[in-house]
Order: sequence, then structure tokens, then C-alpha cells
Amino acid sequence: MLALPPPGVVPVDVPPWWRMAKKTAMFYLAAGRGDHARTMMTAALMCTDTVAEAQAIDAAFVDVRAWISSMTAPTWPFPVNGDLAERGKQLFYTSCASCHGTYGEGASIGPRWCRSPT
Repeated sequence: MLALPPPGVVPVDVPPWWRMAKKTAMFYLAAGRGDHARTMMTAALMCTDTVAEAQAIDAAFVDVRAWISSMTAPTWPFPVNGDLAERGKQLFYTSCASCHGTYGEGASIGPRWCRSPT
């Protein structure tokens, strides 16, 4: 409903939007915790010139966050090697899931911080 800003480089790198429904942090380094709508809205303020524009963006971002949370991952367009996928799944669950969470039935988001084993 708001006009799109002119094309330009945005100085953030967010994860795939379809994962946001499960995440407690928005960015790869665990930044953007809490109110994701406010985090996104703050980034959008770089494109505003007036308080009225900022208020319009703020009002819309609750809906933007709800829409992002409803997204699902696109279908993988290539053949999947079942044996490699199963090996990767086991590796993920033994080495990564405690920090990054799990997927499917009984999904979890993992703890706040991850420390890699040394």
C-alpha cells in the first residue's frame, strides 16, 4: 500500500524470510531479537523524509511481519540424493540442532547463543 522506495543497496543481510516464523533473532549473528516488526521498520526509516512517512511505515510493519511469518519455503527445484540427505540430517541433529533448532514434528528454535565446539 506504500510506494516502494527507489532501488538501492540496503546495508543488511537477512536470512531467508520463510524461516522467520521460527526465529527469535532476525539476523545471522543473532541481532534483531524481540520485535522483528520494529527492527524492520527501523531499517525502512532510512528511506523516509518526514514524520508522517515514518508513522505510515510503522503502522504497516505489523502486517509485514505477519505476512513474513506466514511464508513457507519454496520447493527445492533439483533432485535430492536421499542417502546424502539422510547423512546430512544426522550430522545436523548431532552437531547443529542444539543451537539452530529442529524442523518438522516437534520443531524447536534452539537456545539463544551457540558456541561451536573446539
